[in-house]
Amino acid sequence: MISLLKRMLPWLMTTALSIVLILSTRDGASVPTQGQVTDLVAVGSYPISVGVKVFALWSENSRLRRELTEHKVDESHLSEVIKENDRLRGLLEFRVRSNLDITAAEVVGFTSNEGVRGIILKRGYTDGIATGQAVITPDGLVGRVYRVHENSSIVQLLEDPNLGIAAKLIKGSETGIIHAAPNGRMRLQGVPLSAEAALGDSVVTSGEGGVFPPGLMIGSCVKVSPSPEGWLLYVDVKPSVDKRRLEEVFVIRSTFVNE
Repeated sequence: MISLLKRMLPWLMTTALSIVLILSTRDGASVPTQGQVTDLVAVGSYPISVGVKVFALWSENSRLRRELTEHKVDESHLSEVIKENDRLRGLLEFRVRSNLDITAAEVVGFTSNEGVRGIILKRGYTDGIATGQAVITPDGLVGRVYRVHENSSIVQLLEDPNLGIAAKLIKGSETGIIHAAPNGRMRLQGVPLSAEAALGDSVVTSGEGGVFPPGLMIGSCVKVSPSPEGWLLYVDVKPSVDKRRLEEVFVIRSTFVNE
């Protein structure tokens, strides 16, 4: 109805102006010619017609902008849904192919006053979680369970300087202890100078110590340098797990005994 009125408005205004001009000639003072009437009608109706068209174009533009915005929002939402499905599918596939006794746990926060750098899980001892258990993702090692409550637990992250893990270079099998280092990295120490360590080499858990199963990915080598003593190597490692993006992790429910 509104769109019909918009289309009829120029015609109605033109008709009204014509009637006014005709009636104004009844006193006989002057009778405008047909051409003059036509000119007056054309000139008088032009601004009205242009205004109506501008308004119609503005309305159409607003509608198109709104639809475009809605389309972008829907497209963005669809992209996020696809990414989330891919992530969850990856977690499910990892759980199926893993030969470890693991249970999934949701990350609900980060510790603030527990004395450790860690994350909080929505799983506790009622779910079989116990202190010392290893925490992993499909990308690698996250840390170990530090404290357990009934329905929650705290995980000490690899980046905590108080946590040391027995690790090794996957190629040469040289072992050492890996600790947190500056710039968000880890440092494998105790590796002999003769070790064949190269950039990009993987560093994994060695299994020594009875806490972490062997072969869990820790990260990749980004720098190799001699220690101050000169007879050992410092192997700087970039962690394979991005702690800032953790949403779910897996807890290995039984401790590992290295035989």
